[in-house]
Amino acid sequence: MSLSSAQAALLLMVDLSVEDRITINATNGLSSATVSGSDFTGFYLENFFEADNNVVSATLVSGDLVSAQDVSNLSPQLFRAGGTDTGLNVFSYTAGPFSSFVAGQTAFDGAATWAVSSAVYQDALNGALSGDIWFPADDDSDLSTATLIGQWVVGVDVPEAPTFALFSLLFFAFSRSRKA
Repeated sequence: MSLSSAQAALLLMVDLSVEDRITINATNGLSSATVSGSDFTGFYLENFFEADNNVVSATLVSGDLVSAQDVSNLSPQLFRAGGTDTGLNVFSYTAGPFSSFVAGQTAFDGAATWAVSSAVYQDALNGALSGDIWFPADDDSDLSTATLIGQWVVGVDVPEAPTFALFSLLFFAFSRSRKA
């Protein structure tokens, strides 16, 4: 029996609120499958970018993102195959050569932030708002042999500046009229 995307838990939250930065935060979501594989191959966020073909050149700013069953090496890396592949690969995140996920247990721990080019950042902004996470997979050609372990989603906790300013102005006006 195959797991559908609709049944997969939210495992990673992507923050694109800082220009030219990609931040990935672990949630407390549970892995949908038990699977082990190469840390060098890593996990794959399907449909992360728009169809544009910008190669990812990323510099790790900070990060301890890791599979919850493993120990972080504090240096997770990003990869994009290019061509028509719209996914994002995270690899080399464990202190050992292998990575594991266990069904029903927390999938990931930690967070990581990478500095990326403006073109890559724009591709991420124009990409999907959510998608599947596959392991082990470094590009879309691996999906036929990879295992779906959960979902990723783009989310931001702070309101956009114009929206926040408008809300503050309305609140101030309302509070002044109530005093009169």
